[in-house]
Amino acid sequence: MSTLKPPFRAEQVGSLPRPERLMIAREDFAANKITRQELTKIEDECIGVAVAMRLPLSFELATSGAKSEPMPAFSTWLGRCR
Repeated sequence: MSTLKPPFRAEQVGSLPRPERLMIAREDFAANKITRQELTKIEDECIGVAVAMRLPLSFELATSGAKSEPMPAFSTWLGRCR
């Protein structure tokens, strides 16, 4: 493994994979097994986990990674974490 430091800074670009819990919740919502409110709660929790993973890395920007639809769910969550 190289210990060289590149002359540039690199950051992750793209989304983390959607958690299995979120995929199951979306299937459950489509099958009317859970409510929109329950789905939104799970989406917000999954977004929180994704953002928390990046906080120790000092990223200047974190997004929902398309884990929530529509975007206001993420905007609402982001407002609560400030």
